[in-house]
This record gives sequence, C-alpha cells and structure tokens, in this order.
Amino acid sequence: MQLIVKHKIKGENIPVTTSRKVAEFFEKEHKNVIRDIENLIEKDGLNFELNSMFILSTYKDTYKRDKKQYLLTFDGFTLLAMGFTGPKALEFKLAYIKAFNEMKKELEDFRFQRKIAKEGYKGLTGSLKDELGDDAKVYHFSNEADMINKIVLGLTAKQYCDIHKIDRKCMRDHLSSKDLEAISELEKYDEFLIRRGFTYKQREEELSEYHLRRLRKTLEVA
Repeated sequence: MQLIVKHKIKGENIPVTTSRKVAEFFEKEHKNVIRDIENLIEKDGLNFELNSMFILSTYKDTYKRDKKQYLLTFDGFTLLAMGFTGPKALEFKLAYIKAFNEMKKELEDFRFQRKIAKEGYKGLTGSLKDELGDDAKVYHFSNEADMINKIVLGLTAKQYCDIHKIDRKCMRDHLSSKDLEAISELEKYDEFLIRRGFTYKQREEELSEYHLRRLRKTLEVA
C-alpha cells in the first residue's frame, strides 16, 4: 500500500495521506477516522489552523458516487495519530513517519533537479541560437529537446503528455528526479557538442552512447 502521495497546494506539491489510507492501515472504520478528524477541527474553533492540516476531499466509491475523505499533511497525521493506541500503534506510526520523510526527500530532490534542468535548457537554447543565428526556428529548439526526451524517456514530449494526459507546458513537473537529472546531464553535454560543431545526427549518436554508459555505470554501482 502506498501510504503517502503528492498533492498540489498553492502551486506546490506536498506529501499527504488520506483518511481512507489511515483507516485501512490502522485497521479502523473510515467513518470513525473522519469523526476523529472533524472532532479535532471542531475543537480548533474559529482558529482555522487545522484546515491546512486536514483538507476536505472526495473519492469515488465502487458505485462511482462521490464520498467524503480528508487529505492529511504530516502535521495533520501526527496530531490525529496521537490518540491511536494499541499493541501495533507505535509500529504503524513509525512506518507512516518514515513514508512521509521519504516522500519529503523525493520532493526536495525533484525541486533541486527541476531547477538545474531549467538552467540546463536555457544554456542549450542559447548555444543553438548562437550556432544557427538568424536561421534559428522554433522547431530547432523543440527538435533538440525531443531528441533528449526520446533518449531518456523513450518518447517525445507530445507522446509522453498524451499517454499521461498532462499539459505539455508542464511535462517536466511530472518527471521523476532521476529522469530530470539525466535530462540535465544530456543538455549540458549537448550544449558542449553544439559549440564543438557536431551535427544534429552526430549529437544524437553521441548523446545516446553517453546515456547508455551512464545507465551501465548506475547498474554497476547498484
């Protein structure tokens, strides 16, 4: 069971769990978990601080009906779990905290790699502009990006977005930190190859070989 998922709040992904997952993991009835959450919210009164910890949401039941659930941040889960007792309660709490921390690290790694990828793409497009001059067209930049996408992801940006049903403008926001790291490395190397005068075909071959060597090295370390 995946205990923690990413949820976008105010434009930023944060790790959350759901009241249903908590109920299942701690072997409780979902309605009772919802009751406990709403009792906490009610005690908070007009402070509204808990509204950012317990986010009202819905899910589809087996009959495709909308049913109530809550999304819980780490603070929300910690507050709720304080009242859980029993022989397995501590073990379950520690497992949840570990899962939260792992997701938090994954998101931090992603944000770092996303920043690096943005900088790498700017350098790459700058090199293409310098190389092509007034002949530079929009498709030159999209073709270069898709060459790297196909090497790392096996798909063009359009193909990837069509499969995953996401907006092409924010494709990289949906990639893993490892994929972003690989793309960033290839962009930097591609920038170097462009400045060395390599043709598109030569760059494609060299970048493909470089990525294969990188994958082999990763497997050897693992």
